[in-house]
Amino acid sequence: LLSKIGDQMPLLSVDIKGGKGSALQGEIMQWAIEIKNLGLAPVSNVTLKASLPWICQEGSSGSASEATCGFLGLSGTVMSLPLEKDILPSEAISIPLKVKASGGGRQNLRLLFRYNTSHDKQSYRYLRKTVSVAVYPSLSMTASIIPSSTRSKEHILSVELTNYRSDQQASSEVELISFSIMSKMYKAVILAGQISDNRTTASPVTLGWQERVTLHFLVLPLDSDQPGQGDSSACVMSEIKLLGPNASDTFAEGGKQAANFLCLENAFENLKSAVIAHKEELARQEVSEQGGQPRSIHEIRRANGGKTGDGQ
Repeated sequence: LLSKIGDQMPLLSVDIKGGKGSALQGEIMQWAIEIKNLGLAPVSNVTLKASLPWICQEGSSGSASEATCGFLGLSGTVMSLPLEKDILPSEAISIPLKVKASGGGRQNLRLLFRYNTSHDKQSYRYLRKTVSVAVYPSLSMTASIIPSSTRSKEHILSVELTNYRSDQQASSEVELISFSIMSKMYKAVILAGQISDNRTTASPVTLGWQERVTLHFLVLPLDSDQPGQGDSSACVMSEIKLLGPNASDTFAEGGKQAANFLCLENAFENLKSAVIAHKEELARQEVSEQGGQPRSIHEIRRANGGKTGDGQ
């Protein structure tokens, strides 16, 4: 009987606070991960792998100089939790997070934690946690864009919003507070005459259940002569307030938070599509080698790409 006696290791317990059992599609919620060290050694590094691109570290700017929401790699689901110092034995900390629900029906957000101690960076322990959230329908949005008939390089963007909220029987109204458009090449302004000029702090557009509204925006190219405009490395956020002139500007932060989640969701979908395409290519190559099916045009062109002067 052979045994390997290692150093003392930490042992973590994780609890999710603030997470309710239901959410609306696109709703950004405030959660907190409470981590407690039940082991005999301090914890120096904690890495989190999520099954869905739902999580963003609170306070992350998402600028080009730092990773969006503190995530690692290209999947948008692996992040390093911010630890100001080691988590000592019997010590507990709380890490605030922003969580954006997506999809529909019962969604299971699976979390895998990997952690180690500073004196042994080669040995890891793992902890699994599953949070179940019922995601209800909310706003449905469709958009279309056409060139402007009066000026070149300008476009008219039409956005149709429908309230499909069904999470409660009493009040299913939705108030439209702001509209955000993010682009590297364009900015947007709302066309005049759609919202009354005598607005108050109350939302001017309220949608009842299954009601629909269409808003129209003028899309303009950015002015490259101005500093910071027309820079292909940075996006410009067009924040269009649908509230009155005396309304608070705190709602503008919602567009910035949503932009971070858009980046994560886009990275998640791109990686998933690349993995599926790679598996399909491997399957085609395997079938071709076995002689089961004729090769595709892409495979034939790739095979003949290096041949020259042979008349093919």
